[in-house]
Amino acid sequence: MLTEARKRAERGSTLIQIMVVLVFVGIASVIGGTEWINARKNAECTAAARLFKSFLLEARMLSIYKGNTHFIVFNPASKTLSLYADTHAPLGVYDSGDTRTRMEQLPPRASLSLPATPSPLAGPLGTGNVTDAWGIALPDTASAYGSTLRGVRATANGQIETVEATPQTVTAGTIVLSDIDGNTVAVGVRGQLGSVRAFKLVGGVWRES
Repeated sequence: MLTEARKRAERGSTLIQIMVVLVFVGIASVIGGTEWINARKNAECTAAARLFKSFLLEARMLSIYKGNTHFIVFNPASKTLSLYADTHAPLGVYDSGDTRTRMEQLPPRASLSLPATPSPLAGPLGTGNVTDAWGIALPDTASAYGSTLRGVRATANGQIETVEATPQTVTAGTIVLSDIDGNTVAVGVRGQLGSVRAFKLVGGVWRES
């Protein structure tokens, strides 16, 4: 009987140990799952900035290589980025006859918007505060950009320019993307040299990413 009682006690002890282990595994899973979800949310904004950067650099590369202008067209409503080759007259102006060579969707959580804080928001290129999420001159509304689309163009000499009625080189343009969780990123453009840089706002300070 003593042996049987001991066996029962050992079985009970083992069961308690298993339950304790399961509780710890459950807690670890919840913590790990939360961290994974937060990391994924954070990654979407970062991916959006890198997507903008890749489009701008590709437009510049193609313009130099092929010797003709390429247009970046961003639709804030549908969150789509498109790249068009200037293949239709009048040249130098984006219109419905130009050829689309690439289109991508931004991650769903990232939007063209300024964060609630900090305010004012210092620009990542060190040229003053950012007052508009699209910190580049607006397109000529007479072109296919209309009043809702945003964009720039890359020219055969490697410069990145505005798409105003009279295009100008982008001196220090900033595109800011944020999400509802307070993640904020930016793309800084210096068109004279075709420089395009991606940034992330960390503790109120811009860090290149």
